[in-house]
Formats: sequence, C-alpha cells, structure tokens
Amino acid sequence: MSEPLKITLLGATGAVGRLYLDLALNAGYQVVALVRDSAKLEQRDGLTIIQGDTKNADDVAAATVDVNVIVSCVGETKEGPVMELTARSVLAAARTQESPPKTIFISSLGCGGTSWIVKLLSILMGGRQVFDDYNKADALISNEQTVPYVLVRPTGLTDEAATGKYAVYKSGVTFVKRISRSDMAQFLFDATTKNDWDGQGGFQLGG
Repeated sequence: MSEPLKITLLGATGAVGRLYLDLALNAGYQVVALVRDSAKLEQRDGLTIIQGDTKNADDVAAATVDVNVIVSCVGETKEGPVMELTARSVLAAARTQESPPKTIFISSLGCGGTSWIVKLLSILMGGRQVFDDYNKADALISNEQTVPYVLVRPTGLTDEAATGKYAVYKSGVTFVKRISRSDMAQFLFDATTKNDWDGQGGFQLGG
C-alpha cells in the first residue's frame, strides 16, 4: 500500500484553510499545519500541529520536511505584511529538498498586472502596503524556476454555500463572478493532486 499524501498547510486556522483541512483529512491525507496559535486548531487523526510563524524561514523549513505539497492559505493580518516573507520562506524550504514539493499559493486579482481596476480598488480599500505585499509575493511565486507551483488569484471570496464549481482564467478578467470560500478550498484540493495548473505564471479563479 502506498504512503498517503503528506501536505504542509499554512493558514489552517483561517476560513479557507479550515475548509481545505477538512477536505484533505477526509481524503486520508497526512497534514502538517503550521499555526501561530496551536490552541486555535483541534487535534484530529492525520493532523500534526506545529506552532510557528510562516514568516520565519526556520519554522517553515521544520514544518515542510519530506512533504509532497505545501499549501498556503495565508492572508494579511493586522500584525503587518506577511505575504512576501511567507512566499520567501516557503520557496526557500522547498528548494532545499531533493525533490521540491509543489507549492500552492493564494494571491489576489490585481497582482501581476492582471487588472489595474482591481489593483486601484485594492489600494484604496486596503492600502498600498497591503497590495504591495501581495504583489511582491505573487512575483516571487510566478517567477519561480525550481519549485513546481500553482498560483491562484481569486476574483473575490464569499461565504456562500459550496457549488462544487469554479472557473479558471489564464488572463485577468475583471468582471467575473466571485467564488465562495468553499469552492476556493475545493480548487486548492483539486490542485493538490492534479497538474493542470502547475506553473504557467498564475491563474484567476471565479465562481
């Protein structure tokens, strides 16, 4: 019998992260969750919880030993920029492994030159520092040459019920339906084992 897939999950206590965690554990995968506060995550079969910081390269390296896939559901927090440092830590950890694990990373529409309208709105609503942090992380992932990656830029996330559907666009399309967090998690789960979206500079995801 083959060994179950082993995944490192960053952002497991967030809305999308928790939904992805449920899908992965229900599928029988082994999940290592790197979280800032281990008390926020309940211990479950197949889950290993490591307390640490995704911005800290040593913490990420310790949580990604011999894994097949790294999934980042990290998003901005009130504590300041986190996206660029997380991307750097993840890529550095993956590159040190003999067979670099696939990295799946959530960015944002507007990054990577995908939509100047969304970029402007993001800066107006969230501030330039937040957008620049996302954009720098997006550039690091999309230009990666060694680590296999999936870079996804959701149009916008909602708390609506899962539909089991999502639409993937190669080029930035501003006016498309937003996607539920449940369907976002489903895409991440599908991308864990499928190679359809590997590399290629990133994709936009809508509902």
